[in-house]
Parts: sequence; structure tokens; C-alpha cells
Amino acid sequence: MEREQLVRMMGNMDPETMAVAKEFLSWARALPELEPEPEPEPDPWKNPHRFPRIVCDDGFALSVQAASGLYCEPRDDVGPYTEVEVGFPTAKDPILTPYAESPDREDERDVRGRIPTVYPYIPLEKVFALIIKHGGTNQEGAEVLMTLLNGRGERWNG
Repeated sequence: MEREQLVRMMGNMDPETMAVAKEFLSWARALPELEPEPEPEPDPWKNPHRFPRIVCDDGFALSVQAASGLYCEPRDDVGPYTEVEVGFPTAKDPILTPYAESPDREDERDVRGRIPTVYPYIPLEKVFALIIKHGGTNQEGAEVLMTLLNGRGERWNG
């Protein structure tokens, strides 16, 4: 609220309301400044190193992840990686099937149309073969794959 509006509003107040308003303003000015909220503790279940989903040219999409605590080799946040965790593809694929953590769920779909399982420790060369089989990917997908192959650079450090 601008000062002129405040003065006008207060000018229209009866003396009793004006006294209460002045008392409130005096009280509010005496309050100590609030300390900024502390940063929340990081959620151990949210990985700050998460890569975006890879979308192939034919529409096939999948999550390819590698970091400490995930099904990858090495199990660290740096890489370079030789095996990665693949998850929630949009279609069943014979390249992935032997690695399915829950093979009985490969014919199911979640609300987003994805297969609700992960595929641990997939050799990176199989992921490249899968992407090529589905027509390649866009620039963002290529950056994810190159980062997995070469190790993390500044862009992916959370």
C-alpha cells in the first residue's frame, strides 16, 4: 500500500480506531527482525544428480540414471559409467527385458503410460544400441549419454 493511500485511510478513521492502529504500528516496529528460514535438509530420496528422461526420435522414452545409491557402475556421483540404471520406459524392448527387476510388470503401465520397473546395471553400450534402435535422440538426450560415458561435468553437478 502506498503512503498516500495509508494516510488517506488513516484520515478517515475514527479516533478510537486511529489509536488502535497507532498502537499496532508501534508494536509492529518493535518486533525483532525475523531470521531467514534455514535451508531444508536435503531429502535423501531425491538425487540432486538426476538426468532428464531421454526421448528417442520414434517416441520411445526412458530414464537413464547413474549416481551413488543407484544401480550403476561405478556407484558414485562422478563416473564415467560402464553400467547404468534404466527405468520406466514407454515400451517393452528385448534389449532391456533380461535386466528387468520386476519382469512380471513389463506388460503393465503406470498412469503416465510407462512400464513400472527398473533395469539395473545395464551396460552403457546396450543403452546406446537401444537409443540407436529407436532412431536416436535429441541434443539433451545426447548430452546425458555423453555425460554418462565421459563422467559428470559442471552442468550436472546438482
